[in-house]
Amino acid sequence: MGSVRIVRWLLGWTEFSVSEQDGASHSVERFLNLAARMGINLWGIRREKDRFYVRAAVRNYSSLRAPAKRARVKLRAGKRAGLPFFLKRCGRRKGLFVGGAMFLLILAVMPLFVWEIDIQGAGKISEGEIRAAAARYGLTPGLGRWQLNTSDLEQKLMLEFPDIGWVTLNTNGSVVTIVIDEKVEKPEMTDPLKYANVTAARAGQLLRLDVYEGTAQASEGSAVAKGQLLISGVVEDAFGKSTLHHARGMALAETKRAVEIEVPMKTTESVSTGKTIERSSVQLLGLNIPISFAREPEGSYQRETERQSVEIQGFRLPAYVFTERWIEVETRQISLTKEQALEKARQEFETFVKENWEGIKVVSKTENGKVDGEVYRLEIVCVCEEDIAVESEILLN
Repeated sequence: MGSVRIVRWLLGWTEFSVSEQDGASHSVERFLNLAARMGINLWGIRREKDRFYVRAAVRNYSSLRAPAKRARVKLRAGKRAGLPFFLKRCGRRKGLFVGGAMFLLILAVMPLFVWEIDIQGAGKISEGEIRAAAARYGLTPGLGRWQLNTSDLEQKLMLEFPDIGWVTLNTNGSVVTIVIDEKVEKPEMTDPLKYANVTAARAGQLLRLDVYEGTAQASEGSAVAKGQLLISGVVEDAFGKSTLHHARGMALAETKRAVEIEVPMKTTESVSTGKTIERSSVQLLGLNIPISFAREPEGSYQRETERQSVEIQGFRLPAYVFTERWIEVETRQISLTKEQALEKARQEFETFVKENWEGIKVVSKTENGKVDGEVYRLEIVCVCEEDIAVESEILLN
């Protein structure tokens, strides 16, 4: 049944009305019988009030005039559908055919080129650095797949980035995936022939002393000075014989650290004026097609960029919308209040701790801030918990 409908649509069909002339009876039935005897296929016959509606192939409609005349009925053409009428309507819109042909051509050509580059496994090395390096060696969207030499590019990337332990390029259709396995730094090996003690890196109160190797020389809860021996590398056995070892251990201590932060009371910062200029373009098939034609402004502006992929029904197309945005800024001098300076000093302290005190826990802190001329000074004394154990080599004469 479905194939019959497809054939009828390809050939085209028309729906027409059949009505009896004055004084004629049963003329519609006679018309249908005459058409059947002529081998003309009719379907979709229905009656509405005093009219019958019938469908027939377009090529047979003109042949129905003879049986209509003999049966004394009137035919009036109505709805028309099918491929011939569709092509006739589209004939006035040549752009539709051109666009369709271009679309089919793009679908046929797309798999022959690289449209998307994915990167997996990047950690120490940023994806931007890898993309930039790959682009220098020719791997960019729009590159023909027949031009891609994966083994050569893998070698070049490994030579450029020493942190890469292994790299491979996988191609899946028009997508190239750069899979990276970064080198894992080997742990520093301890020289077994090197004898050492464990001493205190700074003064504090021992909270816990874990001895992995050696002899403990301090007890938990005791105060220790900087450089004091905590674990000795001299170990005495059950017979009283002393031997040298490489002492190891962890000494968790409560320490005090002081930091002074200075913040200028007057500072300059860039403030947006609200004026923004945007310029957009579409990156397609390796080409950059401008959408807007704004010029790059002169003066004090901050530039932002945005790159968005184009997707249709969840399918990512080999096209990107690249937007450049310039935001006008002006420099203003701002005088901070004491409260604002204190808050900024606290923020700088938090940054300092993250960057310099790795592995150190700040238990508590006291603050002492004051304005000193054009500068706000904040002194922070911290009570910390940290491992103060440090190995010190035993030198033998």
